[in-house]
Amino acid sequence: MRNIGEEILWDIVRVIKWIAMRVLRLFGKLFSFAWDKAKEKQEMKKMEEREQGL
Repeated sequence: MRNIGEEILWDIVRVIKWIAMRVLRLFGKLFSFAWDKAKEKQEMKKMEEREQGL
């Protein structure tokens, strides 16, 4: 039978892994959102440059 300290340690590790996955997923969403916004701005600049070029 395993000792209680080891059980608690594994529970803590499991919780930390779960939190880390949540945080990484959140950062991934924020990064992709910011990336999409930056791409939109670039597209707008290209369109404006084309209109001025005509």
